[in-house]
Amino acid sequence: MQKQNTKPQTKTIVLLTMTLVFITVLALVGSSSKAQELFETGKELSTELFTAKAATMLSRRIPNFDIRLSPASLKDQVNKSSLIDVDSAINNTAATNRTSIEEAVEDLKQKHADVDVDGSILTGAVEIVRSAKGMTEPSTRSGEEIVRRFISENRGIYGLDEGEIANLNFIGESVSPDSGLRMVRVEQIINGRPVFQSESRFILDRDGRVVKSLGLMVPKASETAELITDLLSPQEALVRTMAKLEVPLETQKMSVVASDENGYRTEMRVDDPNIGGRVTSKLVYFPVAPGILVPAWSEIVFGVEYDWYVIVDARDGTQLWRKNMRSDASTHDARFRVYVQADGKTPADSPAPQSPSAAVVGANTQYAGIAPSTVSMFFAQNTTASPNGWIDDCPGGVCTATETQTLGNNALACADRTAGASDVCDSAGASAVDGSGRPTGNLDSGSRNRDFLGTAPRDFQTDFLPAPQGGNPEAGTSASVAGSAGTGFLRGSIVQQFYVTNWYHDQLFALGFNTAAGNFQNNNFLGGGSGNDRIFVDVQDGQANDNANFSTPPDGTSGRAQMFNFTGPTVDRDGGLDSEILIHELTHGTSNRIIGNGAGLEWDIGAGMGEGWSDFYALSLLNNTASDNPDSKYASGAYATYKAFGITTYQDNYVYGIRRFPYTTDNTINPMTWADADQVTNNLSGGIAADPLGNNIAGAGEVHNVGEIWTLTLWEVRSRIIAANGGVVPTGNQIMLQLVTDAMKMTPINPSLIQARDALIDADCATNACANEDSIWGGFADRGLGYGARVKNAVSFTRYAPHFGVVESFTTPSLDVNTIAVTDTIGNNSGFIDPNEPFRFEINVRNPFRRAVRIASGVTATLTSSTPGVTILNPSTTYPVISPNSNANRNAFNIVAKAPLAAGCGSAMNFTLTITSSFGSVARNFSLRIGTPSGTQAPVTYTASALALTIQDLRPAGVGNTINVPDDYDIADVDVRIDSISHLKTGDLTFSVKGPNGYGTDVLAFLGGAVGGGGLGDNITNMRFDDEAAGDVLLATNAQMPFTGSWKPIFNSPTWAGVGFPAADATPQLSNFDNTSSLGAWRAIASDQVSGTAGTFNGWSLIITPRQFTCTAFGPTAAGVDVSGQVVDAAGRGISNVVLTLDDTTGNGRLSRSNAFGYFTFTDVEVGQTYVLNGQSKRYTFASQALTIQDEVSGLVVTAQ
Repeated sequence: MQKQNTKPQTKTIVLLTMTLVFITVLALVGSSSKAQELFETGKELSTELFTAKAATMLSRRIPNFDIRLSPASLKDQVNKSSLIDVDSAINNTAATNRTSIEEAVEDLKQKHADVDVDGSILTGAVEIVRSAKGMTEPSTRSGEEIVRRFISENRGIYGLDEGEIANLNFIGESVSPDSGLRMVRVEQIINGRPVFQSESRFILDRDGRVVKSLGLMVPKASETAELITDLLSPQEALVRTMAKLEVPLETQKMSVVASDENGYRTEMRVDDPNIGGRVTSKLVYFPVAPGILVPAWSEIVFGVEYDWYVIVDARDGTQLWRKNMRSDASTHDARFRVYVQADGKTPADSPAPQSPSAAVVGANTQYAGIAPSTVSMFFAQNTTASPNGWIDDCPGGVCTATETQTLGNNALACADRTAGASDVCDSAGASAVDGSGRPTGNLDSGSRNRDFLGTAPRDFQTDFLPAPQGGNPEAGTSASVAGSAGTGFLRGSIVQQFYVTNWYHDQLFALGFNTAAGNFQNNNFLGGGSGNDRIFVDVQDGQANDNANFSTPPDGTSGRAQMFNFTGPTVDRDGGLDSEILIHELTHGTSNRIIGNGAGLEWDIGAGMGEGWSDFYALSLLNNTASDNPDSKYASGAYATYKAFGITTYQDNYVYGIRRFPYTTDNTINPMTWADADQVTNNLSGGIAADPLGNNIAGAGEVHNVGEIWTLTLWEVRSRIIAANGGVVPTGNQIMLQLVTDAMKMTPINPSLIQARDALIDADCATNACANEDSIWGGFADRGLGYGARVKNAVSFTRYAPHFGVVESFTTPSLDVNTIAVTDTIGNNSGFIDPNEPFRFEINVRNPFRRAVRIASGVTATLTSSTPGVTILNPSTTYPVISPNSNANRNAFNIVAKAPLAAGCGSAMNFTLTITSSFGSVARNFSLRIGTPSGTQAPVTYTASALALTIQDLRPAGVGNTINVPDDYDIADVDVRIDSISHLKTGDLTFSVKGPNGYGTDVLAFLGGAVGGGGLGDNITNMRFDDEAAGDVLLATNAQMPFTGSWKPIFNSPTWAGVGFPAADATPQLSNFDNTSSLGAWRAIASDQVSGTAGTFNGWSLIITPRQFTCTAFGPTAAGVDVSGQVVDAAGRGISNVVLTLDDTTGNGRLSRSNAFGYFTFTDVEVGQTYVLNGQSKRYTFASQALTIQDEVSGLVVTAQ
C-alpha cells in the first residue's frame, strides 16, 4: 500500500523520548535583551540610513537563556542530581510518562473524539489539551471544582497523583464579562514550593465546559524533586546571578527589607548603581529535565539597560533560565486636566490627534493641537475594576500625600529625569515636582488636594504647553525644559500619563485582564492573583531618548513603563503624551502576564506578536467611535515621531508613525503579507512607498517588523467583524477586543503564528459558538496566514533577517483532503505504482469548519490529472453529509486511475481533486511518484556564475540569487556550494539557502568563530556544505582560506557546546529538503552581519542527488476483478441456465452460466477496458449491454425481453 497525506491525520500525542540533549536551535546573533523596545532600531538605523554611519547590529549582548536548550550545560547540571544513574532516570521517566499519557489521552478520546494534544520536550509532559466541543459536561460549579475534578479524572494526562492534585494552588478564576469565557489559573506546588512555569490555564466556556488547557505541569514531580537542603542564601545567589550579567556585587551591600514564607521569599535593597529598586527572590522548583526538579531562586532584578527575571540553581548559583522583562518600545472624587476625546473620558491619541489620518506621502501634513479638558474620576473610572478609585480616599477625611498625588491602587506615576538605574521618583530639583517626583493636587470643593488642574497654588497649566501650539509644530514648551517651567510641564504630563494608565487598567479589567488573570494592582480585593504590583510609570525617564519600554515581572511584582522624551524637533516632545505609545507599552504588561506570567513570549515570533498586540490594543481602544472608519489609515505613534531621531526631513509622521506603513485594510496602501516576515521573501512593493526611516533595514524578522504584520492581520479581522455587525464600530470593536483578550488566554507560552491564529478561533468557538469564524479566517487569509498556511520555524543566524520559511495561503477553509491511501491490488499488488498499472484511491475528506451550521452536504469528489498519459478510469465518488470539524470516507465506488504506459520511472503524476458540496467547489492538488524507490542516481549540479552581486557592509538582509531547477527529482540528498565570494573578512558572512518547499536555513556563519583570530581569511572558493562532511566551520583557520572542500552546515558544527552555545542540531540541516521535489526556485542569500568591509557574491551551486526508482510496466495477467449479477424475467424472477458472454473490443470473450436462482459471475476480468455483455437462451432474448470495467462490479441485472 502506498499512502499520500496532504494534511496531517487526526493528531495523536507524540512525546519524544527524552535524553540529555534537548535540541532547539537558538538565534545566536542579535538576541538583544532590549529587543522588544518600541523604537529599538529607530535611531541607529535612521542615522545610518541618512548619514551612512554604520550601526552595530551584531552586538553580542546578553540574550535570553534556557539551560534546557543548551545540552552541554544541562548535562553538567543534571549530573549534580542525587540520582545515581541520571541518564537512565531521565529516559525511564520520559518513556513511562509517554506511555501513561498516551493511554490517558486515548481514554479521554473515547469520550470526546475531537481531543487534540501537544507535548512539551522541556517537561516530557503535555502542554496543550483541547477540544472544540468540550471535554466535560456543562456545569454550574465553581471553576476550581470543575478543573480539579477534570484533572483528577484525567490525572494520567497530566501525570499527577491525588496528593499532587490536592496541593495544586488555584490562583484565581478570571471571567470575561461579555463573552463569559472563564480562565482558571493553577500552579503546581511540590514540598510547599511552586514549580517554575507550571502555572497552567484551564479555559471554560460560558456553560462551564473545559475546552482547553495550557501549561507545563511536571509529571510525577513529588517523586523526583530534590530536597530543600544546603541551599545558597538569596544574597549569595544574587551575587552569582549578577556576576554572570557582568555586575560584581558584595553581600555586605545587601539588606533584607522583607521576608516571608519561612524565608523562602525575600525582598532586598542593594547598594549598587546598576540595580534599581528592590530585588525579589523566591524559592521555586525548576524542572531541569523529565524526572529532575531542583530547588532554585527566582529573582526579579531591575537594572540600567535590562530588567531581568532569572532562575538560578539554589545549590550552586548556576543560571538555569533568564529573560529580559523589558519590552519596548472610591468615594472621594479627583479631577484631572487631560487630553481626551469627544466623549469626555477616552484619552486622545495625543495633544495633536488625528486618526484616522488623511495625510499622504510627501505632504508633510501636521495637525493642530487640542485643548485639555477637565475630567472627573467618578465619570471616567470603572468602579468594578477600581473599587477604591484611581486614588485612595483620604482616611477619616484627613489627606496625606498618598491620597493627593498621582499614586493609587493601579498606578504610580512620577518624574524620573535623573539618569541611572535607581528607577525611583526624583526627589530633588525641578523634577521633584511637589514631592517624590509627583504632583500634588489643588484644593477641590471638599477641601482636599485632589484637583490636578488650575494654576494656584500649584500651576498645572501655564507651562504645560506641549507642541504644537497655534498650529505650529515647532511652537510650545519643550518637554525637556528645566527649572520652574520644567516643574509645570511635568505636572501636566504626569497627570496625563497617570490618567491614561488608570483608564487602560479599567478597560482591560472589563475585558477579562483582572486580578485573577494577573493584572497590576496593589490591593486585589480578594479577587485572586497576587497584589502589591501596581504599575510604575516613569515620566520623562532620563535613561534614554526617542524610545519607550515596559518591564513585566511575574504577578506580585510591579511592572514599569519607562517613557522618554523625543528630542528630534526643536521643541522636544514628551513620548508619554502619545497615548498610542503609552498604551502600547502597557499592553506588553497585559500580553506577558496572560501568556506565561512574565516567563513567556521570550523568543522570536512570540516576541514579535507581543509587539503586534501592543499596537492593536492601542489603536482599537483609542478608535472606537462611529467616525473611526475601520478601513482608513492609522499611524502608530504619529505625534511623538515628528522629525524623529533628529531627521528633520521626516515630517510624514501622520502617514507612517514609527512603522513601515500605516495600518489599513487597503492592500494598495499597506501591501504587507506574512511573506514579508521572512527575509527571503520580504518585498514591500505594491503599496505606497515604505517609511523614510528605513525600518525594513533592520530585517524582516526584527520583532517590531513581525509585530506590524500581526497587528495588520488582526486589523483585517476587526474590520470584518465590524462589517458583520452592521458596520457599527463600537459593537464590532468590542467583540474583537474581547476575542483577542480571550485568545491570549488560550495562547501557548511561546506560540507559533499558527497557534496564535488558532487561539483566536478557539476563543470565538468557546464564547460565541464560532459566530465570527468567517471574519477571522477572512482577515488572516487576506494577509497570507489563511487556511493551509505553514510556518516552518527553520533556523537562522540573525534575529533581524530570518529564513524560517513562511508558506502563505490566501484562502479560507472549505472541504479538504484529510488522507489519501493508494492501493494497487487490482494491478500487480507490489505496493508501488508501475507504468500502465491501475490503482485505487481511498480519499478521506475533512470539514474544517467548526460552526454548527457549517454542515457539508451533497459532497462529491472528482479526480483529474495534468500529467500526460494518466487515465482516470473512475473519476468520481460521493460522500455522506460531513458535520463541522469531522471527516468521512466515500459512500460509493473508489476513484480509480491508471499510470501512463510511457511514464518515466520516478516521474510524478500530478492530480487535482475537485470537491463539490453545499460550500461550493474547491480544488486540492497532490502528486504521486511512479516506481519503487531503490537507491540514488548520480548527483546533478545546477550553477549560477558571474553574478558580481555586491555584498553591502552590515546589511543582514543581504543580496540574493535564484536558481530555477527545471527537473522534477525526488530528492535523496542536497549539497550547497559557494563557488566564489570575494570578501576580506569572511567571518562576517552568512550564507543561506531556501528551497521551493518553503524551508530555509543558514549553512555558513561565524566562519572560524572558535579559533583565536579566526574569521579574517580572504575569500571563499568552492566551499561545499554537506550533511555528511567532517569539516567544522567554527574551527576553520585563516590558513585554510579560501576554504575549498566539504563542511558541515554551521548549525551542525560539533564545536558549539565547547564555546558556550547550544550543542549541534541533531537534525542535519540540509536533510530537511530530502523527499521533496527539486522542481522550482532555490534562493541563496549572502549577507554581511558585522561592520568592517563589503564584498562580492560571484557564484554558487546546488548539488542534488535524485532518488533512483525501478519500474516494471504492468501488463494483463490472470489476476483481475469479478463481475457478477442476476438474470431475471420481467417479473424479477431469476432465470437459470442462461449462457452469458463478456467480450472485449478485440472479440476475446468469457463465458458464464446463471445458476438455479439466476446468479452469474465472471472472474479475473481485466480492468480499464470496455466489454459487451450478452445473454443466450432458447426461451428468452436479451439486449446487449456495454460495460466499462474499472473495479469489481456486483449487482448487474440482465432482464429478459
